[in-house]
Amino acid sequence: MCSFCGNMFRLKHHLKQHVRKHTGERPFTCEICGNNTHFKGNMKRHTQTHMGEKPYPCTFCGQKFSMKQSVKRHILRHSVSKPHCCDICGKGFIQKSDLTIHLLQHSGEKPFKCDLCSKAYTSRSALTKHRILHVDM
Repeated sequence: MCSFCGNMFRLKHHLKQHVRKHTGERPFTCEICGNNTHFKGNMKRHTQTHMGEKPYPCTFCGQKFSMKQSVKRHILRHSVSKPHCCDICGKGFIQKSDLTIHLLQHSGEKPFKCDLCSKAYTSRSALTKHRILHVDM
């Protein structure tokens, strides 16, 4: 049983993986860009993004993606309904997390800081792209 939330698990390693979400432990690190994750399987899927494979096409526009979850999120962008609207500029978003990132652009806040230099970004993905530059140097 998880001591943080009380969830029950039949297998000990499932509990161990689950607890990482509460503790923030991310033991699996990408050797290419430095991105890290809670689960080994997630890291395996992540490293595919660096290999250039894009086996998941969008059924609407044909754009291809390296991960199934990425194409699913992209397909939502073809939706007409964008219920999360910015109070400042009126731009609409399908997911609340996209609105949250957008609001950082208005505030100028850049919470994702590179630990190798002084640059900072409004999104984790922008920081990840930046960190690839350090690998190439």
